[in-house]
Amino acid sequence: MDFIPNVGLPPLYFGMDRNDIQQVVGPPEREDGQVSYHGVVAVSYDDANSVEAFSVKWDPGSAEAAFNGHRLFQVPAEEMVQILSAQAAPTWEDGGRAATFFDLGLQLWRPEVPGQGGGEPDPAARGGQYWMIATLGRPGFLESNQ
Repeated sequence: MDFIPNVGLPPLYFGMDRNDIQQVVGPPEREDGQVSYHGVVAVSYDDANSVEAFSVKWDPGSAEAAFNGHRLFQVPAEEMVQILSAQAAPTWEDGGRAATFFDLGLQLWRPEVPGQGGGEPDPAARGGQYWMIATLGRPGFLESNQ
């Protein structure tokens, strides 16, 4: 799955409606307001029922999310930020758990930061060493959801 800024997650595109998405990936497993869940992909819709963002969560048995050929969930978090920083400046949020690249419409998230929290790292969170969720929004989406 390739994240393409201002385009989407082909064959899923910004501007598609719920019916368009269902024709491509089938009916959602569940819906929660303006979000439908299709396996590891969550699709966010605006009030006009048009896709405004895609979020992909890491799952070892699913297709890998990529950005410009870089595997978002396989490259260590800080290294991925350095790679993406060549294209846009990151904004660190949520105590280091999120890095947002507003110029790319991309946000990366992890449930914990290595060395913070004082306890043992959570194996399910991969110790915070790798990103766990990647969100790609159409222009203005990330700014409007801060």
